[in-house]
Amino acid sequence: MFAADTTATSRPASAEAAAGAGSSRPFRGAHLTTGHHDEPQPLGSEAARVTLTAELLSFHSRRNPELRELVGHLLFLNQRTQKLDFPPALQTLNLKVARPFAGEQLAGEQISDAIWDICGLSQLTTLILELPFIDGQLSFAPLALMPRLRHLKIVQPAGGVELSDAQVAELRALPQLQELYVQPMSNSLLCRLLAQPHDLQWQEIALPDPLDDEAAALLPQLPSLTAIKPHFSVASSNFDFLRRLPKLTCVHLNICASNAAPGRIESLVGGLQCCSQIEDLALISKELTAAHLDQLLPRLPRLQSLTLASGTFTTLAFLAQQPMTGQLTRFRLSSANSCRSASRATCSSCELSRNSV
Repeated sequence: MFAADTTATSRPASAEAAAGAGSSRPFRGAHLTTGHHDEPQPLGSEAARVTLTAELLSFHSRRNPELRELVGHLLFLNQRTQKLDFPPALQTLNLKVARPFAGEQLAGEQISDAIWDICGLSQLTTLILELPFIDGQLSFAPLALMPRLRHLKIVQPAGGVELSDAQVAELRALPQLQELYVQPMSNSLLCRLLAQPHDLQWQEIALPDPLDDEAAALLPQLPSLTAIKPHFSVASSNFDFLRRLPKLTCVHLNICASNAAPGRIESLVGGLQCCSQIEDLALISKELTAAHLDQLLPRLPRLQSLTLASGTFTTLAFLAQQPMTGQLTRFRLSSANSCRSASRATCSSCELSRNSV
């Protein structure tokens, strides 16, 4: 999803120059006030991140102290730690830390110092950190000082060092979170994050590719989970763990055909039948049949969105029964052959939408 920057970034001459001072055009994403909008507009976007240095951050904080959302590309211009002065009213911060310039080094300690500066944002609820690396010097401990933080995403390039036990402990010390995404995620890392005892109330957590039996069996240790959305595939041989996740409202599963254990789909149907709160269901499986759905769908009275990919449907009569006729507002169908794991870079819901009916 996020790719690390591998090219050097040119240095801004000054805050005013980098922010577009002296131009008749407003700085892209800057706070524009009109007669119809009292709320500050977001600064930057995923497609056009704002270049940020310590100097530029101070400039934007002075210029736009009521800014609520910032999407930036952070540059450390020297090895000396500089305090980062973020706009104090930020509620959403999406920060990509740039790779250092040629001949310069970036240490985890510098990133930790930046996190300390972020933890002073008392209104922040969503934090996305895209890092060029994670090393043993990097600490997430300051995030425990942010009681309003609900959504945390930490991304590093594929192949990076897995989080240390100390870093895992720091993330487990964040019971205030509702969503935690660490990418890349492995089955072993998920097992360490969910190890008992804990008092975590996370509602959504990043899952590994593929999700295996050992890690899947630990998911009920988070009974607060409301969504299961593996990025790519699930290799579990059974789905009994779903029976102990009654709060699920969103389930997206791409079921690996390579692990077609006897009774696996039956355990999937039985597990999902216990999740009566599901509103959004997406299933990709060559083993799934209309008969399975005849058993499952009447047990999901709140289902509003249904996405299916299977090569074994001979009828869609399961859509004609209650509660489907009264509740369902979105239905997508495609062949499971179009959702093979060879297309791993495409999420299941997007793949299915190309062949929606």
